[in-house]
Amino acid sequence: MKAFKLQIILFLTILSFSVNAQQHLKLNFKRIDLTYYQTNGNQPKINVTVYAQINQYGIVTVHLNGNNGLKFYRYQLSNELMSQINSLMIGKKSLQKQLVKTKMDAGKHYAGNYNFIAFDNEELCFVEPYMSNAFNVIYNQLEDVILKQSENAEIDNPKFRVKEIEKRVLIEHKKSNYLPKIVQSPSIK
Repeated sequence: MKAFKLQIILFLTILSFSVNAQQHLKLNFKRIDLTYYQTNGNQPKINVTVYAQINQYGIVTVHLNGNNGLKFYRYQLSNELMSQINSLMIGKKSLQKQLVKTKMDAGKHYAGNYNFIAFDNEELCFVEPYMSNAFNVIYNQLEDVILKQSENAEIDNPKFRVKEIEKRVLIEHKKSNYLPKIVQSPSIK
């Protein structure tokens, strides 16, 4: 009977270490900022439609200005997704390494939003067709989390400084002369 109790105690101890190890996965960055934005006019003015801030523990705080008005959400990234982000973003200029194209293929146009991502001291404005496949797989998973709009995850306004974010994005956007012009799809009559 003592041996059986000892086995149970040993099993529970190992299990608790395993659970604690899983809960303490951290991103290799203090913070990741991700923004979807549009520009207006020849003198670009940035209009942030979605802003997400991800802290080193994988907590995502979202500012979403969509069809339902301005809403705020908070989610937790899975350990698996955090591990994928860590494995992709290694070394200096790791964002620049993910930018694999700087112009659209002949005969193709772009009709989506512009995107901005920043972590540590790296910042990049991009459109998905210009990024590596590995980056886009992770980006699409992040997008699923950010755009989820779960009522259970809705929070009070986290008081993001949107004007400061817009200024940061505008500075990087002006440097990003490779971004395509956004061409709206022709209307069907």
